[in-house]
Formats: sequence, structure tokens, C-alpha cells
Amino acid sequence: MLAALVSALALLAPVGEELRRDPVYVDPRAPIAVDEDALRDRIISSGAAPLFIAVLPAGGTTVAELRRDVGEKGTYALVTGGELQTASDFSSVPAPAAHPHDLQAALEAFIDRTGRERADDAGAGGSGGVVALLGLGAVMAGGGALLAARRRGRRGDVADEP
Repeated sequence: MLAALVSALALLAPVGEELRRDPVYVDPRAPIAVDEDALRDRIISSGAAPLFIAVLPAGGTTVAELRRDVGEKGTYALVTGGELQTASDFSSVPAPAAHPHDLQAALEAFIDRTGRERADDAGAGGSGGVVALLGLGAVMAGGGALLAARRRGRRGDVADEP
């Protein structure tokens, strides 16, 4: 048990370094192959970055350990053997179950969903800012109209005096 833990930790240190340079790492000993270039392109085109994917041989590694070794906030997908684990510093992103027998499709779906979530989060913040600015503008316009009405009222009072 201890030997497996030491082996997993020794494996993760270089993986963390690789992922800091490149968002997709596939260990040559991993039993499952994916199209690394397609995944990299998908991360960029979907707006899912920072998103990190590691495909490793079966072992005792967890996505939390991977996150710690990379040391950057982001969304993570870890494949060990045939198991897909995910985690995110930004939201809860469960592992996709739509493609249980096609890892490439499962990872692409995960990337796309992460990109949509990021876009929705950015859009929600942006539209909230627009609403706040419109509300502020309405308050200022109402305040300006009130001031103008008061001035007109005072001028009318002064004009009415003998």
C-alpha cells in the first residue's frame, strides 16, 4: 500500500510540471489513447481554460492530488485506467456520463460544458453590471427631473409675488 502511494506521488510531480506548461498530458504508459491536439484546441475554442487534463496509468492518484501538484486554480479531469475524475475551483462540475465507453467524446463533452459554464458565469456578471448601470441612469434622470421641477416651482412662486 505504501509503495503504491510513493509510486503515485513520484508520478504526479512531473505530471504537475507538464500540466503547468501544457493543459493536456497523456502518459505513454496509459492504457487509453486520446487525441491530445484535439483536446487542446477544444479547451481554447470553448473558452474552458484554465482546464487541465491528465491521462495516466491505473493507480492510486486522485484529482485532488493532481490539483495540488499543478498548483493552479482551474478545472481538472483525471483519467486513471478507465476511471474519469473531475474537480473545479470555480464550480461543481460532475464527470460526464454521456459517453461511458468513449473517453475522447467524454472529455470533449466535459470541456464543452465547462466552456458553457464559464460563458454563462461571465454573461451573468456582465448583464448584472449593465442592469446596475441602467438603474443608476434612471435614478439620475429622475433626480434631474425632480430638481428641474423644483426650480420651475420656485420661479413660479417668485413670479407670483407682487
